[in-house]
Amino acid sequence: MVFLLSGRLISPEFAISELEEHKEEVLRKAKIDKGTFQGMLEILREHVIFVPEEFYSEFIPLALEICPDKDDADFVALSLKVNAPLWSNDRRLKEIREIKVLNTGEVLKLLGITR
Repeated sequence: MVFLLSGRLISPEFAISELEEHKEEVLRKAKIDKGTFQGMLEILREHVIFVPEEFYSEFIPLALEICPDKDDADFVALSLKVNAPLWSNDRRLKEIREIKVLNTGEVLKLLGITR
């Protein structure tokens, strides 16, 4: 997800369908039940701005060029479009000079949740 300086999150809309597509894997790895999963999806829909690919499509070619993992290109393109940091714990993304990448600890610190 991309972290907007307003404290809001913005994400490509396909992220929700990806979560639903990999639901069983998420349930297993997170050790949660289907009801909890559905509740989490509802919270995401309420608090995250989901945008279609058309919103950031002009940045996809550059994102594909600079991204170490092409599966992350949409997130990088969105970060470029809105000029905001990408929230990811993928260390390889930190190598991208064109965007700032924050890990979870850095986001929590920025929000004043941790020191």
